[in-house]
Amino acid sequence: MNSITVKGTATASAKPDTAEIGITLSRTSADYGESARAAAAAAESLTEAVKLAGLGAAAVKTSSYGINAVYSAVPDGKGGHMRELSGYECVQRMTVRFRLSKDRLERVINELSGCEAADFTVRFTAKNAAKARLRALADAVADAETSARAIASAAGCRLGKTISLEYGAPAVNEYSRTELLRSAPEAAHVGATFSVQPEYVENTVNVTAVYELAED
Repeated sequence: MNSITVKGTATASAKPDTAEIGITLSRTSADYGESARAAAAAAESLTEAVKLAGLGAAAVKTSSYGINAVYSAVPDGKGGHMRELSGYECVQRMTVRFRLSKDRLERVINELSGCEAADFTVRFTAKNAAKARLRALADAVADAETSARAIASAAGCRLGKTISLEYGAPAVNEYSRTELLRSAPEAAHVGATFSVQPEYVENTVNVTAVYELAED
């Protein structure tokens, strides 16, 4: 039995409809408890900023939390150095998710920009990205069949039934390539206006198809 093996490719595109803001808070103190209290106060300030922007407190989630010892190098009196405990750093990462709109995004970023010493990154995702990937799979199979028919016709053959289909599942991309970055020392001016049109969330899928070839 003669056969032909072809690959089909399609890209799933989904328009971003959700904004996700990743926030990093860091507070350092000589006292363990004080570093935790300072981080908690900063987190409360951020939550209040989110509420002022028109979102509920439930939009704010803690992604990770940790307190680490901080050491510094001090002379050991012998020409070298030794490590000495200098304090504790509390690092808390928070995530704010909300339905995307220009006005809502602008309000949230402006409120967060008024918070002291908070770094954040804004990313964009789409709730229907999974459905778009399923449509792309169907398009990839159709692409493979179209290519196989063209090759079979050029070779003077007729395309027969499908023998096998193989899908190499790639890592799923959940986010648009568009990102907004803000570093605490470079705080944006509160009340600033801006316009952002994030790129679509895209995933490329591939299938390998094997078809029978029959002579006309």
